[in-house]
Amino acid sequence: MKWIVFFLLFSLVFLSGPQLERETVQKDPNGQRNPAAEKNCADIIATFYSKERNHRFLETRIASAKTDLHLFYRSFPPLFYKMAEDLKWKNHFKKVSETVAVMAGDAHMENFGLRYHNGDLRLSVNDFDDVTNGPVFMDVLRLLGSANLAGVDVDEKLIDDVLKSYRKGLKEKEWTYSSSVEDLFKKSVKADELDKKYIDQKNARFLAKKTPATDIQKSELEKWENVFKDIGEIKDSYLYIKQNGGSAGLKRFQFLLEKDGKLTWIEAKEWSRPSYNAGTVVTNSAVPSDLKRFEMISTYDQPNVPSRMAKINGTTFFIRQIDDRQKGVSLADLSAKKMEDVLNDEAYSLGVFHSTFLSHSKDFENIVEQNVEASDVKDFVFALTQKIKEAQQSL
Repeated sequence: MKWIVFFLLFSLVFLSGPQLERETVQKDPNGQRNPAAEKNCADIIATFYSKERNHRFLETRIASAKTDLHLFYRSFPPLFYKMAEDLKWKNHFKKVSETVAVMAGDAHMENFGLRYHNGDLRLSVNDFDDVTNGPVFMDVLRLLGSANLAGVDVDEKLIDDVLKSYRKGLKEKEWTYSSSVEDLFKKSVKADELDKKYIDQKNARFLAKKTPATDIQKSELEKWENVFKDIGEIKDSYLYIKQNGGSAGLKRFQFLLEKDGKLTWIEAKEWSRPSYNAGTVVTNSAVPSDLKRFEMISTYDQPNVPSRMAKINGTTFFIRQIDDRQKGVSLADLSAKKMEDVLNDEAYSLGVFHSTFLSHSKDFENIVEQNVEASDVKDFVFALTQKIKEAQQSL
C-alpha cells in the first residue's frame, strides 16, 4: 500500500503533462517557494550523457525505443536510478541499501550470457560498461524490473524464488541451470570460436560487418597497432557505432588479429560514465577511476584471452575477445515461463558476481533473507513499471 501511495503522488506530474517528476524548489526574493522549470523526459535523458555522445545517438535511440518498453528500459539505464531515487527506494530497503560494493550497474535480463572463466563456461554477467561502486541490491531490483517489463508476471512467489536463487549465488552453492540455459551450453559446444558468417578465415578478413560500419583512419589505426603489437597483427578492422540500446553512441572498434597463424576477433569498446553515477543525484563514493573499474572487472571476469584497457586520443576503451561460443541470453524466443526460469539462473549468477567483491557475503545473504519482503519488492516493481511506461509515453 505504501508504494501505491508513493506512486500516486509522483504520478501527478504526468497527469498534467509529459514530464518526469523532480521538483527543484527555489525561493523568490520574498522568500516564497517556486518550483523550477521542469524538464521533459527527453531533456532529462540528455543530461545523463556527454554532449558528444548525445550528438551521436540521442534522436535515433529515443525513436527506436518508443514502441518497445523493455528496449526503452535497457536504452537509458540512468533513468532507472533517477526513478528509484524518486521512489525513495532506500526508505523501503534500508538494511540492504547500506551494503555498498561493486555492482554490475545494468543488470537487465539480456545482459547475461555464457563466458569462459578459468577455462570453463558459466552463466555470467556479460556487459561491464556500467560496473561501479554502489548499493549492490539495486542490481537485484533492476533485474526484476527488467523481467516485469519483458512480460514476466513478477508476483510475490516468483520474487521469493528469485531472492532464494540470488542468496544461493551469494553463498556460491551448487546450481542446476534451467533447460533454456542448458540449450545455450549445447549451442556453444557446436559453435566455433570464430563465427563463419562474419569471418573469412582463409583470407583473414571480415565477411559481414555490423552496421553502420566505417573505415578507421590511418593515423588512428597506427595507434591501435601499437596497442596490439604483443598479441597479433591487425589483418582487418572497422569502426561500428551502435544506434540503439544502452551502449548506443559508443565507439566499437572491431579488429581481426593474427598471431602464429591463429585469428582472434577483438572488440575495443568506448567507456563512459557508469549509469548509477550518471543517474543519481547523491552517491556514496566518487566514480571509480577507469583503472579501478578495470581491476573490478578483471577480478570477476577471467576469459581465455585476457581483457585489457587502452586510452586512444583521450578516450578509454575496454578491450576483449569476441568468441562465438560465449552465447548470450536472448528473450526473443522464450515463453514467459522460460523467462521465469532464466531469471532465476541470472539471479544466481548475480549473487556469484556480488560474492566476488563482498568480504562478508554470508552476512549480506542473511540481511537479504531477514529484511527483504517480497511484497515490498513487488510494490517497487509495480511503481517503477508505471513510471517507465509514462516516461516512454511522454517522448
